[in-house]
Amino acid sequence: MAGEIPRLFSHQDPRIWGLYLLSVILRHETTAFLSNLQRNLGIDEEILGISMLWHIMEVDVTVESAHRLARYLAKELSLDEEKTDVLRFGAESVLSTLLAALAVVITAWLLGCLPETLVALGAYAVVRNFAGGAHCSTPWRCSASSALIFPALGKSAVVLSPHMPGSELYFVLVAGAVTLCLTAKLAPVDNPVNPIRDPERRLRLKRYSILAVLSVSVVLVGLLQVFSSPTLVPAGALGLVCSAFVLTRPAHLLTDALDRVMRYGAAVLGGVAKERG
Repeated sequence: MAGEIPRLFSHQDPRIWGLYLLSVILRHETTAFLSNLQRNLGIDEEILGISMLWHIMEVDVTVESAHRLARYLAKELSLDEEKTDVLRFGAESVLSTLLAALAVVITAWLLGCLPETLVALGAYAVVRNFAGGAHCSTPWRCSASSALIFPALGKSAVVLSPHMPGSELYFVLVAGAVTLCLTAKLAPVDNPVNPIRDPERRLRLKRYSILAVLSVSVVLVGLLQVFSSPTLVPAGALGLVCSAFVLTRPAHLLTDALDRVMRYGAAVLGGVAKERG
């Protein structure tokens, strides 16, 4: 591997350096990836991008990292298999959340709607933490869908705000009412990987979900008195509605469809990379 570094960094295109550094950060089959990188350096740089994207999509690096962390801690702490599984699930949740947040921030920054996106994400996350909702099948797909959805909500708030001057309060109240009704009826929606079997816990999560909706609504109304920006509060209201939508059957169908599209995309990229390699 050390012998590959001088040759790699003698290349003039900085994209090659970025691909190499990203492969090291991901820490997954780095040697095999560098071998593929060496083969393609003098042929077609487009292949490198396709191969790297396929590499990320085919093997969920978040899951792989969580499994490695869980195995290491289990060995150090002498944990049994059941506790190791719990630890692995927790590690996957934390890492996937960090990855999704990073993807959302970068996308929103590029679109010029970062404050609005963060407010929408914050309102959504508070309710989602208790109410649950639709899930993609892998963390990277959740990150990809988050990078599309929340910046879209933030941008929507920017676009809509000039068309509703003075109506922000009504918008928040309607959004809060719709979210409250759906949450009271449907929450909590559990994750198949971590189902809610305890009836008392289910009832407790429903109460917390309703309280979260009310709290976020009150905070958004309060923000109307604090911030002069006409876009932040509508963005929060859209995030609130989104937290209710993911509880519904249409949201699950849409999530499944996005999941299939991304899985198909990974398969296509893999075929292109193999064909051109």
